[in-house]
Amino acid sequence: MSMIGVFPSRVHLPLFRRGQWYTSLDTTPVSGSGTLHLSVAPGILLRSDLRETRRILASRRAMPGNAERRRIIREALDRFVEGTLDIPSLGPQDPRAFEHAMLEEMGLPAPLIRQWSALLRASVGGLVAVNDVEPDPDSIWLVSLPANTFTCLEACAAAALVAGALWVRPSTREPLSALRFVAAMLAAGWPADRLALYGVDHSWLTQLVEAVDRAILYGGADVQRRFGGLTHVDVRGPGRAVAIVDEALDAVSAVNWLKHLVAANGGRFCTNVGTIVSLQPAEPLGLALAEELDAIVPANPEWPLAYAVVPSEIERVTRTLEASMVREDRRLTQRPIASFADGRPFFAPTVILVNQPAGHPLIGLEHPFPVAVIGTVRPEDCSRYTEGAGFIHRYFLT
Repeated sequence: MSMIGVFPSRVHLPLFRRGQWYTSLDTTPVSGSGTLHLSVAPGILLRSDLRETRRILASRRAMPGNAERRRIIREALDRFVEGTLDIPSLGPQDPRAFEHAMLEEMGLPAPLIRQWSALLRASVGGLVAVNDVEPDPDSIWLVSLPANTFTCLEACAAAALVAGALWVRPSTREPLSALRFVAAMLAAGWPADRLALYGVDHSWLTQLVEAVDRAILYGGADVQRRFGGLTHVDVRGPGRAVAIVDEALDAVSAVNWLKHLVAANGGRFCTNVGTIVSLQPAEPLGLALAEELDAIVPANPEWPLAYAVVPSEIERVTRTLEASMVREDRRLTQRPIASFADGRPFFAPTVILVNQPAGHPLIGLEHPFPVAVIGTVRPEDCSRYTEGAGFIHRYFLT
C-alpha cells in the first residue's frame, strides 16, 4: 500500500483563504484523533476575508461560466476519487493514503471510503449533467459539513454551480474529506480567490451564516433550532427515518429490505432506518433481521461498518440505549454493542424489540451506527410513529 500522506505524530491542518493555504495560530483537536489539529479562523480574520471577498465579487473579475463550472466540478470529483493531491501539512495524498488516513484517524475502513466515493461521484455527475441554472456572480455560499459521511460534499458541488464564491466549513470531527475536496477543486481550475475553507467553532458560526448570501448547514436539533427560520439557510438535519412493514410482505423480502435500510453505508446516512413499524408480528421478523446484522463486520466489502474512534462514545451510546429500554424490551442481536474486529472497537449493529411502542423513548431516534427498534403496531396507529420522520420507507407490493 502506498504510504504517501501518512501522518507524523502531530499535524496542524490548514485553512484555505485569500487564495492560499494558511495555518492559524488557533487550532482545535479533531475529535478522536490523537494526531490532527484543525486550524480555526478567528472572528477578526473572517470579517477581513469577507470584506476582501466582497471586493473581489464587485470587481467582476473573470469567473467561470456555466459550462466551465461543470467541467471543473466533474474534473474535481475525478481527482478527489482517483488523483494525488498536494495538501499542506499532509503532503502528496493519493487515494490509498486518503483511505489509510480515514481509517487511522476517522475509523472509516477502505470499503466504506470506496463506496461513498462512488456514490458521491455518481450524484455529482447527475447534478452536473442536468444543471441549467445561471451562476449568481455576486453571491457567497457557505456549506457547513457533517461528520457522518463525506457524500454530503455533493452540497459543495451544487453550491459551486451557482456561487460567486464558495466557503466550506469542515466538520471538526472529520475534516480530511473537505480538505481533499478543496485541493481537488483548485487542481481542476477553480479560481483560488473564490474558494475558502474555514474551521469555525459554533460561537462564530452564527456570524458566518449571517454574513453570506446562502448557506447549507448539516446538523442536529440545535442547528435546526438556531438557523431553521432563516430564509437564506437550508438546514439538513436528522432524518429520523421510519420503515413500515406491511402485513402481506413475506419474511425473506422484508429482512433483505430492512437490512439495507438499517445497515447500508455503515448506518450513517440520514436515510438509514432507526424505527421499524411492523404491521405483522415484529418478534420473528426482528430475530431474522438480527441474525443477518450479527454477521456483519467492519471490513465487509458489501456491508462495511465504521470503527469507533473514541471508545468512550460506544459506552455513552450503550448507556443511553440501555437507560431508555424498559423491562419488557429485548435486544435481539447477540453481540455486545461494544464489539471488536481486527483489534479495533466498533458499534455492532443492533436490533431492539419494544413490546409497547406507543410513546417509547427509543422511537424516532437516530444513532451514528446501525441500530433500529422494532415493534408491532395496528394499521390505524401507524401515523403516530411516522410523525416527525424525515424519511418514510414502505415496501410496495406489486
